[in-house]
Amino acid sequence: MTNERSFIDYLTNVIIPYTHDQPAVLITDAYEAHHTKMVKNFCQEHHLRLVKVPGRATSILQPLDVAIFGMAKIKIYQDVTDTVFEIDRDEKSRWEATAACVQAINRVSRRGGIRAWKLTFPFWPEVLERWDLQ
Repeated sequence: MTNERSFIDYLTNVIIPYTHDQPAVLITDAYEAHHTKMVKNFCQEHHLRLVKVPGRATSILQPLDVAIFGMAKIKIYQDVTDTVFEIDRDEKSRWEATAACVQAINRVSRRGGIRAWKLTFPFWPEVLERWDLQ
């Protein structure tokens, strides 16, 4: 479902509005569409540093993906029929599928998000304290 152009669309419409071109780290899986020359150039232009999680290491190195997207996928499968995710579809249905994914992610509970954040960054309270950001 994702190619380099759709990934750049995602970065443009979802990530960049949050980072405002400020330096940020983007953790991705090993899917090749996330690491093309075009994607790398885009990320460099927008001060995004790409960090690639090696294949089959997502559950260990990217627990947010497991906790948030894992729960969202369950909700997606509950809400959306397989026909929405067919590979051969028009542009409108691709955006509808993307919207369904975003809606499912938005339904992940705050508690689930906080749990995933703590699993991903167990050192975060120490960082906040060290820099007096509490």
